[in-house]
Amino acid sequence: MQKFDSQNTDISLYLTLFERQARAAGIEEEEWVSQLISLLPLDLAQIIIKESEEQMREYTNVKKVLLDRFKMKPETFRIKFTQHQRKQGDLWKDLVFELQNYLDGWIEGLNVTDFKGLTALMIADQLKRRVPNKVKDHFLDEWGELIDPLVLAGKLDQYESVRGHRKINPVRMAERKPLDRARPNSPRKEHPAKNAEKTERQFGKIPAPKGNWRNEKFERRTQPACYRCHSTSHLRPNCPQLNKSKELVNRVGLSEQTQDLFAPYLSKALVNNDEMDILRDTGASIDIVSRNHILPEHFTGEVVYVKQPLDAEFRCLPLA
Repeated sequence: MQKFDSQNTDISLYLTLFERQARAAGIEEEEWVSQLISLLPLDLAQIIIKESEEQMREYTNVKKVLLDRFKMKPETFRIKFTQHQRKQGDLWKDLVFELQNYLDGWIEGLNVTDFKGLTALMIADQLKRRVPNKVKDHFLDEWGELIDPLVLAGKLDQYESVRGHRKINPVRMAERKPLDRARPNSPRKEHPAKNAEKTERQFGKIPAPKGNWRNEKFERRTQPACYRCHSTSHLRPNCPQLNKSKELVNRVGLSEQTQDLFAPYLSKALVNNDEMDILRDTGASIDIVSRNHILPEHFTGEVVYVKQPLDAEFRCLPLA
């Protein structure tokens, strides 16, 4: 049998498998502890050795110590029994073995030995599933030990009875007094001119302004104007000062000087009965003409490869 791996193996399943193999091998129960210690890691073996000699010799005590070490209480077995799922790749028989082990651990931990006790345990479990969480919190310390449905129902009825007759006094919040935001008297001295203006205003010599001139100025709607010339007749995108003369960029054309440069080399000729200016190389055997002066019926169906002085590769042109 392989040694116990605390990271990947459930201690309850491992102990059940150990018991079955020990019985199949015919090993006496008095020797189970020594056989089990040899299969446990050093930290778990030290926990068993720290027990008294009498408890160390009995397998049931050693099993209880190991289950307590991994916090395998009856409530833990119940949760595993109700929520355990089959692992990917495992057989359904493996799931049956695991569920049976968790159920046995749950029942044995609560000392349920007969069918009547098992029935009471199942009914109590159904009651617990229907209890709200806020009520469950009041019985959390003894929740796993309440296996008698009548005892559990009595505690729940008593709790609801006490909660129903309890008067709930609403907590009143302390009233806040409004803060006095009046500014304290400022010790600074006012300007003599302002004092004179204030005195004249009090005696009626200067009429007091109506309303708050700052608010009126802020809320007053201004007329939109151009940011360029500050005119109110148009906005900046339409300002005439921004209109500039359009400049021609990268324009290709022929100037009079260029035409005068080629004048000595140009001659008149007929191309398909159309008279035009031509620039002909005297040493060329093939003349190149624009397609604008060639009709489709003029093509012979043959092609020729021509390379101009400034071309890097030959170009395929049809013959006409």
